Amino acid sequence: MQTLQLAGEDIAVAQRKSRLVQRLLQAGEDKGMKVERRHGLVLIITAAGRRVVLPPELWPVVFKECHDSVWDGHLRAPHTHARIAQVYWWPALLQEVKQWVRGCQECGSRKARPREIVPPLRSIKGGDVGDRWALDVAGPLPTSDGGPRYVIAALEYVTRYAVAVTVKQHTAENVAEFLMKHVVLKFGQLLTDGAPELTGKVIEELVVLLQAQQINPVPYRPQMIGLVERFHRTWKDCVATYMHEDAQRDWDVWVDFAVYAYNSGQHSTVKLSPNELMMGRALRSPNELLRSTGVSEAGELTAYHQQLLAAMKSSRTCAEVARTSEQERQAKYYNRKVRNRRRSVLEIVFGCLSLHEGLRRLNLYISGLGRCGWSSRQVMTISWWSART
Repeated sequence: MQTLQLAGEDIAVAQRKSRLVQRLLQAGEDKGMKVERRHGLVLIITAAGRRVVLPPELWPVVFKECHDSVWDGHLRAPHTHARIAQVYWWPALLQEVKQWVRGCQECGSRKARPREIVPPLRSIKGGDVGDRWALDVAGPLPTSDGGPRYVIAALEYVTRYAVAVTVKQHTAENVAEFLMKHVVLKFGQLLTDGAPELTGKVIEELVVLLQAQQINPVPYRPQMIGLVERFHRTWKDCVATYMHEDAQRDWDVWVDFAVYAYNSGQHSTVKLSPNELMMGRALRSPNELLRSTGVSEAGELTAYHQQLLAAMKSSRTCAEVARTSEQERQAKYYNRKVRNRRRSVLEIVFGCLSLHEGLRRLNLYISGLGRCGWSSRQVMTISWWSART
């Protein structure tokens, strides 16, 4: 597995050859942002800090590094843009990212389009971090070389932090073990669907032992836990782009990479990466390890702890505001397709009124239909017909 990385020397050489970079350096600014040379590289000072001005010839390399690589999982344009913007900058960056993702062959051939939704949207409130986890099992999948056929996944509602493991069987014992080892002992309210392995006696005993609360939504309505259902689709898309296409027996190797890419990417709802909100720091890709962090020496642990708590509190507050705004925006567009109907319907059906043998049969249908927005008159239809005995 090849990892594409750009060293500072390679970028500096390309910057000296690029007319775009030299023109920006000569102008000294772009749309109010200062352009300067620092440590041999041309940088631009944005609102988020200093970013490397990348020449056009290196754009494809960065796209492959920040979108196509296994560390980034072929995520959508907002995630790819957020990852690139952490290190690099060039004019019309967002438009270039959208064009690259739109033209990605792997994304276009494997990722399904969202289905049309009709019912009204009612968003679930997250509460505090760790209060509510959504749990679901995906599978059966093709048997891998290691034997697993199922993936158990759990997502935290506030931070969108994901945890997933591969298992051979989706039994209640496996689910209970997953909850205890990977959720309870590492990090409530548990939200699952009505699958037998998620509502059995073992799970009930575990919930009682943990003094937690389990909520089961409406049967045959996976949209009630759409957060984890959407995550299943995300990691499947990521895994499908990297596994061996012929045998499809190595998919379990890439599940952990897909979870890493999901937790390290900026979530479109909370506007931060799940790992930042859960752990207090952003995960870094291999290329970012080549960049200077700006930390010269270690400080006092107490000061760092106070700063970390303040930063996490501020981040979660901002994430809550962003999540509420995004839920309102989704509900606004979601409910455009919904028509609230109020029916006061009187339906009386007298069917097959057999008078006696050898006589005609009478079928009488009286149907009154009232629809919201229509006139209040009742429509009555009487249909008569004959049927041979």
